[in-house]
Amino acid sequence: MIEIDTGRSLLTEINQFVEIHFEVFEKEVSTALGKKYLTSVYEIILEEEDTVVFYERDKEKIIGFIVYTKGTPSLTHGIHLNELFNFFIRTLQTPSLILKLFIQFLIPTKKKDSNFFEISFFAVRKGFQSKGTGKDLLNELLIYSRKTRINNIITKTSNKNLLRFYLNNFNSSVDSVHGFRFIKYYLIKINS
Repeated sequence: MIEIDTGRSLLTEINQFVEIHFEVFEKEVSTALGKKYLTSVYEIILEEEDTVVFYERDKEKIIGFIVYTKGTPSLTHGIHLNELFNFFIRTLQTPSLILKLFIQFLIPTKKKDSNFFEISFFAVRKGFQSKGTGKDLLNELLIYSRKTRINNIITKTSNKNLLRFYLNNFNSSVDSVHGFRFIKYYLIKINS
């Protein structure tokens, strides 16, 4: 069963969000910056006034979630020097991480327009993927969006399968695309 809460009410669950994030996004920029950094990212986003979290549990353990915000703030102040050093060591293996870091974390996507929301994070534990959890989370988000009259969703991704998953489950279309080769901002228009 999908639960919905404000980000602030879930601050005590931060370790579970970070654990899932590391499991699912093991080769992404945020993971390469380390757990301390990622924990501070979740703290910043969950404390935002407009953050809403859709999540599902299996017993006491969160198995999947969507963090839905009015836009991801710039997250540069959460970076610690030792994590930055380790990140740059990892970029020797994957040079594209530097560009992804710049696009994904240094450029905020704050939107003042009340008709926009952003899917900041969306993850389902590996053992629960392809079992309907992600689809259930998106369905709840769609119901919530319609109730609150949100017709446009922004997401940043380089994963074309994830974009296709959004489009299929929202019965929607891409309204516009911004960004670079590695990370693009997609404005998804929800069809009512």
